[in-house]
Amino acid sequence: MDTEKLQLITIDVGNSNTSLSYWDGKECSPIVRVSNNDKPAIIAAVHERAEMLEAAEHGAIVLASVKEPFGSRLAQEICDELEREVFTIPDDLPIACETSLDPEAITGTDRLLAAIGAFEQFEQACAIVDAGTALTVDFVDGKGVFQGGAIAPGTRAWLAVLNAAAPALPEVEPAKPDPGAFAKNTSQAMLNAMFYGLRGLVRHLVERYAEEYSAYPKVIATGGDAELLFEGDEFVEQIVPDLVHRGMVVCAKRAITEGEHQESQDDAGV
Repeated sequence: MDTEKLQLITIDVGNSNTSLSYWDGKECSPIVRVSNNDKPAIIAAVHERAEMLEAAEHGAIVLASVKEPFGSRLAQEICDELEREVFTIPDDLPIACETSLDPEAITGTDRLLAAIGAFEQFEQACAIVDAGTALTVDFVDGKGVFQGGAIAPGTRAWLAVLNAAAPALPEVEPAKPDPGAFAKNTSQAMLNAMFYGLRGLVRHLVERYAEEYSAYPKVIATGGDAELLFEGDEFVEQIVPDLVHRGMVVCAKRAITEGEHQESQDDAGV
């Protein structure tokens, strides 16, 4: 099969939101994010994109999840609703990423998929900043090997922990702080620390990665809060919203290619 003809609905189930995209054989469509609290809206969004698969010569639905059992239940509901198989990563499609981690380490599927997507797109060492419920800063080297990274609270978690630990502090929604170094009220003080604290954390971690690797990586941001945190930040070179989805496409393509290679070996009696 020519994998360039492959068309996919890719579904990334995160801790708070589910994002969807459509791969038309060449590019991913713009990401759509739906709250995990609105499962009917997620299924409706999949259903809308499934209509495009009907005319595809080779089409499939692929799902990856870091929130279980929510992700597995969602996959089954989509399968029942559309009467179409949903291929899950890594159960049905293996994660096509070599790692240099502890043998017992369990790493979030989204982190690995983002690394795959970054290396596939840029073909060089990358630091990948995924700004979602958690903010992760990971490193994939110049050979595409996932080396690991760091996990920090994301914007909402940062602010929510402050409010929970110190009830006198208000509930604050993530936003860019007002201009100026000195916050003039409590809410702005919290936003100031969140915004510049996370930016500074990313900068310091990437500098450590570069020192360890003896070369400076390309710094890429993705995730739902990437634009909030890093738009206009000279340190982050590029914001790529669909890195995880691009990683899912790579996994699907490699599974097909490897499956066809195995079939040809079996037919040849190898």
